[in-house]
Amino acid sequence: MLKRNIMSCNILIGGFVQTGELDQARKLFDDMSERNIAMWNAKVAGLAYFECNEEALRLLFEMRVSGFYPNVYS
Repeated sequence: MLKRNIMSCNILIGGFVQTGELDQARKLFDDMSERNIAMWNAKVAGLAYFECNEEALRLLFEMRVSGFYPNVYS
């Protein structure tokens, strides 16, 4: 990708999560310096869907510490 932005990364993370490529989603998420609630939600939802429950809960805690509040999608 020539130029990353929040929207393109949200789409990619969502796609990685939907296809079960959690390592790719994790790497892209970790590489982003700027995040938004949609990005956090996509990652948490994917982890929960694939029953990575402890990691999903850790990520929810990290999301809150980072200043983002869970919403109805979280």
